[in-house]
Amino acid sequence: MKTALFVGRFQPMHNAHLEVIKRVISEGYRLIVGIGRAQESRTSLNPFTAEEREEMVRGVLESEGIKEYRLIAIPDKKEDEDWMDHVGHICPDFDVVFSGNPDTKKCFSGSKYEVVDVELKEGISSSEVRRRIALKEDFKSLVHPFVYDYIEKFGVGRLMKIISE
Repeated sequence: MKTALFVGRFQPMHNAHLEVIKRVISEGYRLIVGIGRAQESRTSLNPFTAEEREEMVRGVLESEGIKEYRLIAIPDKKEDEDWMDHVGHICPDFDVVFSGNPDTKKCFSGSKYEVVDVELKEGISSSEVRRRIALKEDFKSLVHPFVYDYIEKFGVGRLMKIISE
């Protein structure tokens, strides 16, 4: 059985991320979820810590009955080649990279890894979730109920403050 790596920032995890994960599993791959930019948090683009993002991903997957997966925090490196090598060292063996991110696809193209391009559902992105939170708009339809509850417990006001800095 082949293993697939799906890397995302998950700032926060949203429904399009979950669709990709379900696709990976339905195609028969073992799943590794890489939490990208693990070293960044409490900024407008990266408001959650790696640990908080892991909690969100784990909560969503477990509530969906997905039990077979690995979560790995992946810090950034300055150079693309360094980052790809770093990912190869810290992640268990994987064969395929699923990504809709142009930078991730660029890093792995031409490598020993197969790259599967995924299109995230139109209109669903972490940026859109953060935008809606900042503008006090409804974001419930973009995220899994576990993530919605997590953000409510985290504190929407606190998150709004981080996002607007």
